[in-house]
Amino acid sequence: MGFPDFLRGVRLYGGHSYCQWLLAPGEKWKIFLAVFPPDNPLPSGQKAALIDLETNMETPWEQPAGYYGMFVEWAGFMSDTHYLHIYLDDRLLATFTFPFCPYYHEYERIIWASTEFTDPEAEYSHKWHFEVENPTPNDLVGSVHVALIVRRKVGA
Repeated sequence: MGFPDFLRGVRLYGGHSYCQWLLAPGEKWKIFLAVFPPDNPLPSGQKAALIDLETNMETPWEQPAGYYGMFVEWAGFMSDTHYLHIYLDDRLLATFTFPFCPYYHEYERIIWASTEFTDPEAEYSHKWHFEVENPTPNDLVGSVHVALIVRRKVGA
């Protein structure tokens, strides 16, 4: 029994799904998540850092020298409008505003945030920080996650 051919698609829940990113040697996923269950919602006006699923530590996460980091995916569900803030090296790169919707998910087709743009030789470490914010008067229930692909620089 081998792995499915992800380039042709895998049938899931009556439809087709495709693996957007096939990892090359020296690449790995880095996933960050924030979960707000009904008994511990995100209060009105509050922010929360996403948590590194490998270490269970809040961001910021320091990407070591010798590696590139590419922002490639975000997804989630929240019970009302929320913001997702993305920082790289203490600079705000973007704030996504999500109105209430049952589910959102996006794979980046164009990499707009990568340390390779500003550090092509991967000489420096870089700090990624992801934060969800509740701008509403209501407590929020749900989850948000983002993903980076981290790639070792060839020869590093």
